[in-house]
Amino acid sequence: MNFNQFQKTLAAAVKDKSEETLEIRLQTVTKNNGIRRRAMEISGERKGIYPSIYMEPYYNRYQNGVPVAQLADLVLEQCGSYRARCTMPENFFANYPDVRDRIYCKLVNYTKNKDMLLQVPHMRWLDLALVCYYIVKPEIIQDASILIRKEHLQCWNLSGEQLMQNAWDLTAKQMNPVFRPLSSVLKEMHVEVIPEDDGDAQDGDGLFILTNEIKTYGAVLIVDPDRQKRIAHRLQGSYYVLPSSVHECLILPADGSEDDSMLITMIREINRTQVAPQEVLSDNLYYYDALKEKMFVRDGKEK
Repeated sequence: MNFNQFQKTLAAAVKDKSEETLEIRLQTVTKNNGIRRRAMEISGERKGIYPSIYMEPYYNRYQNGVPVAQLADLVLEQCGSYRARCTMPENFFANYPDVRDRIYCKLVNYTKNKDMLLQVPHMRWLDLALVCYYIVKPEIIQDASILIRKEHLQCWNLSGEQLMQNAWDLTAKQMNPVFRPLSSVLKEMHVEVIPEDDGDAQDGDGLFILTNEIKTYGAVLIVDPDRQKRIAHRLQGSYYVLPSSVHECLILPADGSEDDSMLITMIREINRTQVAPQEVLSDNLYYYDALKEKMFVRDGKEK
């Protein structure tokens, strides 16, 4: 059974096994960076939130010998567990004042998300874009967020500029930055590293990591001009920014000996082998000139 046949067969099995009448749609969901996933969208007669069920993991199980009937049971179990945990109030997202205190900014790749950005209020920054997202309260859904779209602005009677300003102010105020030597982070993860001084100031020219306390969408902090200048002051000069993922950046003090092409090659290799496709931020290198107080893209094309 191929993937398309499997999706239809599993959907039919889920409807047959359910104790309630379900409506099921099979559709393509576009994630960050244009990553497309096939999903089973479920709605039913009972109140509550039904999850989107991504098909690829279930198809992998089927290919490994798990019967469709057993997979249908797993889907219904996932639905029941999800709905038991979620207590989303009706129309909770209708009024901006009710949600504005949980809307923040994050960075995404501009080119890879061009289609999505047509529907999303955003602000361009170098080869990236600032967008806004709502963090769902954990008592409603754990580890969930909602991307703010233009349709939300229409509902709220709000301009994109006001949304972005409010979200950025909240991001700068509440997303507490974490700027530490990468070596100390690796030590906490029990990864063996070459011993070096973890001192607060001039601890050599090793890599540093910039993120936020929740370690989610922390790469956005590099957009802040004040943060850029603070990092330059701490490192006593210019530096490179290596976009590790949408969640963090690596910072490398510049001493003039760095090879841009080598750093770019390293970024692109890591993006392809170590970072989930939907969490890749950019294949490019960035350089902060401490004298000009400005960030530049180093994509390997300019000399």
